[in-house]
Amino acid sequence: MNDILDILVDFGGGKGGEPSATAVRFLLAAFFWLALALIAGGEWRRGKDRKDLYILLAACTGALRELLMFLAEYGSYRGWFSFAAFYRFYPPLEHAATMLSGIFICYAFMSYGARGEKYRNSFIAVATFITLVIYAVTAVGWPAYLAVHQPADFFLYGGDLAFRIAASLMLGFALTGFVTDKNQGKRISILLIFGIGFLLLDELLMIINIATAGSYTAVFAPVRHNLHLWAIPFFIATYWAEIAWARTAAMAALRASEDRFRTIADFTVAMEYWVLPDGSLAYMSPSCERLTGYTAAEFLHAPELLARIVHPEDRHLFKSHVHGASDTPAGAAPCNVIFRIHTRSGDTRWIGHVCQPVVDRDGKFQGRRASNRDASRPRRHCARARSATAPSSTPRPMPSPLRTRRGGSS
Repeated sequence: MNDILDILVDFGGGKGGEPSATAVRFLLAAFFWLALALIAGGEWRRGKDRKDLYILLAACTGALRELLMFLAEYGSYRGWFSFAAFYRFYPPLEHAATMLSGIFICYAFMSYGARGEKYRNSFIAVATFITLVIYAVTAVGWPAYLAVHQPADFFLYGGDLAFRIAASLMLGFALTGFVTDKNQGKRISILLIFGIGFLLLDELLMIINIATAGSYTAVFAPVRHNLHLWAIPFFIATYWAEIAWARTAAMAALRASEDRFRTIADFTVAMEYWVLPDGSLAYMSPSCERLTGYTAAEFLHAPELLARIVHPEDRHLFKSHVHGASDTPAGAAPCNVIFRIHTRSGDTRWIGHVCQPVVDRDGKFQGRRASNRDASRPRRHCARARSATAPSSTPRPMPSPLRTRRGGSS
C-alpha cells in the first residue's frame, strides 16, 4: 500500500502543500487543459459549434485554475509575494473555477449525446447559478473566517464542504445521464464516463476527508490529485474521438452526395457541361462521346473543342449565343439555339442547345450550365413533313370532266 501511495505521490505532485512538487501537480494539469483548449479553439474557429465553445471555456477555466494554484503555492515558496495575502481570496476562486470547468465539460459532452437542448440548458443554468452563489457567499465569508481562525485550512471552512457537495451532485447528475444514455445504446464514450467518474470520486473523497477533519489526508490526497490530473486526458481522448467520428461521418456523407451527383450527372442522355467564367470546363458528362465522338477528358483538356466542332456556317450563331448567354442575369429564362456540329467521324449532326447562368450563394457569376441534345431526327421529321405538304412545281393535268347522258352512254 505504501508503495502504491509513493507512486501516486510521484505522479500527482505530493500530498498537498509541498511547493517543490507543484510543477507536476499543477503545470502538468495546466498543460493537459491547454492542449484541450488548443484543439477546441481550432474546431470552434472552423465550425462555430457551441459545444466546441463550451469545451474551450472548460479547458481555459481549468487551465487558469491550475496556473492560479501554481502561482499561489510556488510564488509564495519563492518569496514573490506573501502567501497570507494571496490566501485571503484564492481558495473560493479556485474552487469555483474547478466547478465551472467540470460543469462546462459535462454540458459540452451532453451536446454530443442524446440529451435534449432543454435538459442541457437547464443543467448549465442551475449548476452555474449554484456555483456563483456559493462563490459569492464564501468570497465574503472566508476572509472573515480567516481573520478569526489563524492559521486556518480552507477545508475546515464550511464553504469548502458546500463547494464539494454541490460539485458531487452536479457531476453525479451528469454521470448518471451519460451512463443511462450508453445503456440505451447511445454513442457515449467509456472514456468520458471514466473522466467524469474521476472528478466525482475526487470530490467524494474530499467530502469524506472534511467529515473526518482531515484524518485521511495522507492517503486521500495523492489519490485525489491523480484523479483530478488524469481525468483531463480522458476528456482529450473523448473529444478527439468525437472529432474523428464527425469527420468520418462527414466524409461518408460527402462521398454519398458525390455518388448521387455522379449518378444524376454521368448517366444523362444529353451532353451536360459547366463552363466557368474563364472559359474552362468544370464538368463534362460522359454522354458527350455518344453525341460528338469526343471523350469528356478531351473536352476538359481543350474547352475550345466546343466551338471547333461547330459547323463553319453556324459558328457565328454559336459565338453570339455564348456571348449573350454570359450577359444573361440570374433567374432569367434559359437561352436556346440550334446549330450543327461535325462529329469525330465526320458526320453532321443538329444540336439543340440550352444554357443558363450559374451563380453562387452570394449571387456571383460562376459560369454557364449547358445541355446539348441531338436534334437531327426531329429536324429530319420536320423536313419530310414540309416536303410532303409543299405544292408541286409541275402542275398536274386536270382530268376531263365526265358528262353523262340519260340514255345511259357517256
